[in-house]
Amino acid sequence: MSQEFLRRTKTKESDPHARQRLREFLQVFTPKGTMAMELERQAENKSLYNSLQLASVTHVPRSPEFRLTEETSSAADVPAEQSSTTINPSAPLHEATGLDAPLDFDDF
Repeated sequence: MSQEFLRRTKTKESDPHARQRLREFLQVFTPKGTMAMELERQAENKSLYNSLQLASVTHVPRSPEFRLTEETSSAADVPAEQSSTTINPSAPLHEATGLDAPLDFDDF
């Protein structure tokens, strides 16, 4: 018996089904075995959901790519917007935001 198998499953060596469990354990706990089990599980779920018509497990089509600016324009051609108001970082919040009264956070 594999010591790792015995440690993970807490199975005794005298168990009559230990050889079958060890064989299954060795099939699953390898990279290929784990991937095969996951693909099998995914196929079962896909067939189940499709037969019940709950949801279809399909790939999402890729959206067409688009650009917000033309290819010929560059960032240097676009004028930078200047803010008409300046904010004093040391001013209180109600003065910096232009609100008439300070916010009362106890009302939230």
